[in-house]
Amino acid sequence: MRWQHQKQPNNIEVEPRDEVQPRQIKFPMKIIIYTKTGCPWCLGVLDLLRRNQIIFEERNVSENQEFFDEMIKKSGQSLTPTLDINGTILADSDQETVAKYLGI
Repeated sequence: MRWQHQKQPNNIEVEPRDEVQPRQIKFPMKIIIYTKTGCPWCLGVLDLLRRNQIIFEERNVSENQEFFDEMIKKSGQSLTPTLDINGTILADSDQETVAKYLGI
């Protein structure tokens, strides 16, 4: 599915995967990654963040309905991994997209 760049009702930007541009990252950086148990793309992004010693909070939506509802509210979709990086949402993402966005 191809996501359109849009502002959600709570003014959070959702970046389409193929249009992600490197950003001037603000520090401290707050990253929340929404994952599902057994998701290979989630494991890849988690590995990328850990290898680059980037601090993040993982929220497994398979195990917590509140996290699942929060992810849908923020991103407008249910696919993982979805990241909230300083309020910008990377929905249905992958290692390459996250690395490009973070400039690593």
